[in-house]
Amino acid sequence: MSFFLIKISSIKKIVIYLYSRVKTIMNKQYKRSKTNRFIFGICGGLAEHTNTDVKLWRIIFILLIMSPFPIGLLYLLITITTTD
Repeated sequence: MSFFLIKISSIKKIVIYLYSRVKTIMNKQYKRSKTNRFIFGICGGLAEHTNTDVKLWRIIFILLIMSPFPIGLLYLLITITTTD
């Protein structure tokens, strides 16, 4: 029975942590990065917004470019609609 209670308390801590992370991410406004620019700063802005490494977002965009989804159009749309 105690093992079950330990599991529930650790799951509760994880859920509370994830909720706080999502809440802080959702409260920040997305902006293109001024410092982590490669082309327009989209990946750098995503990295700053989510507190992750910019390399992760660049790898994701490179992988998406190889997919049939029109990622170039999405990249331009994000560039036009966001602020510096």
